[in-house]
Amino acid sequence: MYHQQAVIAFHIPDTKEDASLAAVNLIKHLQSRTDITHITVIFSKGRYDFYPDSAFTREYYISNHDQHNPQKGCFRVVTLPESRYVVYGSNIGPAIIENSGWKLRHYAPKNVFELYNLNTDPQERNNIIDKYPQIAERLKTILINECDGNLGNGMNRAA
Repeated sequence: MYHQQAVIAFHIPDTKEDASLAAVNLIKHLQSRTDITHITVIFSKGRYDFYPDSAFTREYYISNHDQHNPQKGCFRVVTLPESRYVVYGSNIGPAIIENSGWKLRHYAPKNVFELYNLNTDPQERNNIIDKYPQIAERLKTILINECDGNLGNGMNRAA
């Protein structure tokens, strides 16, 4: 059986232009592609700015620290190949999510790490870092490396 593939480059980073519309269009394009069995989206290293005025949003809770203040995000990445992860920055610190469901976040206001299993705790109410220290250390190593050795690089900053 022949499997068709496509490679798509996403928005140019470091322009300070709103990448929200490009993300919306990318997702619509991906959803419309029924002729391709494998699609790779390439995000060049750099900063991508997503402005809430033009982004579609999904409400979520940052953590059990903030259950009364839902946040909005522009898009969510799901169904990653085995041993893959997504690293993202936020106003409270960077986080890493593995396709297996593990999420480690550096909660900068208190300078602590939090570990969640999103498969069993999707609302992130039970920090289980003490129960799974080996997983936390492995993810922490990756997160720090992805932040070029400085977790401050994972914080959103005013433009």
